Amino acid sequence: MVMSTNSGYLAALQAVTFPTNLFDAMAIEEWTDASDEIDNSVSKYEFADIVIDLASAVFPGGNIAIYLIPSVDDSTFGKFSGGGATADEEENEQYYRGSVATGVETAAQTHLVLEGVKLPNGKFKLAVRNMTGVALGSANTIKWRPHGYSSQ
Repeated sequence: MVMSTNSGYLAALQAVTFPTNLFDAMAIEEWTDASDEIDNSVSKYEFADIVIDLASAVFPGGNIAIYLIPSVDDSTFGKFSGGGATADEEENEQYYRGSVATGVETAAQTHLVLEGVKLPNGKFKLAVRNMTGVALGSANTIKWRPHGYSSQ
């Protein structure tokens, strides 16, 4: 009998990059553009933990919302409206995967983790929205670390 067990992490933390530096100095409720393409078509990781580090600010609470935009054909991605907009964008909500909460702090918020995000078997992009209630400083990062199951 073949059993599946959690394999633990399958790779190191990997940086998510954006075509423009919109994850830095974000306004309240601002959306980033979709990130550069992330290719999961070879490794086919099943899940990832998303890690966000925010530079110092006075956080009243709130969160960073995380979105995953898949490509079914590995070349075309679903419509995502970002690029610095602050209005609600209904078409983006289908890509919402969760959020990481910011505490009421006056220091940097490091290693805010959204665990177990289901990944598509192909290419995808990530995006975020600043729902912390304050404008973000610069030097913010977002990374992902894949994990899955292995047969025994």
